[in-house]
Amino acid sequence: MQIFDDYYGILVNKYISQGANEEDAKTLAEQEFLKNMGSDFPLDRVTFKGREARAYIQPTSESYNRVFVDNTELVKSLVDLDPEVVGLITMDIDYDRDEFNLSVYRKLQDPKTKLPGGELLNKVRKTPEQIEELRIENRAWNAYNDLRDKLEAIALKDGDTWRERQDLQAILKKAANTEIRQISEKWWKDWNDPERGDKSFRYARGLYEIVTDENFMSRYGNTKFWDDVKEFMTYRIIATNMREELPAGDKRRSTIRDNYNALIEVESPKWHPKLREIIRRNFENDTLKAVD
Repeated sequence: MQIFDDYYGILVNKYISQGANEEDAKTLAEQEFLKNMGSDFPLDRVTFKGREARAYIQPTSESYNRVFVDNTELVKSLVDLDPEVVGLITMDIDYDRDEFNLSVYRKLQDPKTKLPGGELLNKVRKTPEQIEELRIENRAWNAYNDLRDKLEAIALKDGDTWRERQDLQAILKKAANTEIRQISEKWWKDWNDPERGDKSFRYARGLYEIVTDENFMSRYGNTKFWDDVKEFMTYRIIATNMREELPAGDKRRSTIRDNYNALIEVESPKWHPKLREIIRRNFENDTLKAVD
């Protein structure tokens, strides 16, 4: 399957170079792949390998060196938090298709590749049964995210925010509890896990560690992406500190959360598209746990 893996990776990076974000690039790459290879090709044998780490590191020498060579201590700290957040340190890099490096791409796909500190970049399940279970769970997540994207687009078209459209949220919740649950029961249990919101903490802590790393920021921080991240983190830290000053159960804690969410919806449209995507994907159920 290596030749198919390489072909799919080249397509993804082609669309990223044309300005698509990672999720859109994958969708367009899948469409072109199936158009050229046939609609019956088992695409998720290529697009999903059962890896636990979801970090996206661009297959370029610049991205590879930033993670594996130039910032090893910061990367080790991020790995201790969650290997998934390691890719955040490359998010400001604009992809250039001429910089695509097939050798780097294969290293990033290799299940033996280790991050600084020794953690495997890609943790592959040992048995085919476990891989298939993860693949089916991934299909359910894709179905959920695709439906949410479509419903959110409806809200935006109507001039509303996602939070304002309780009717659309109800449609998503119903679908999650019925047809999407039928795809994967394990997905449904994970989706209902009350600890799932801690993903917002992991991403917030990861961003915080990066923007407070003087060596990293002095070298890479003079970009719109990192300026916007600092602004986002400032808002979040203010909100978390205000909430922590109040006792548990105080109704004002909910008011602060609502005001914070409203502020982010107002401010985020001016931020870097990659940061907006990070917020939308990982801060939907922000626990507002302190990271500083």
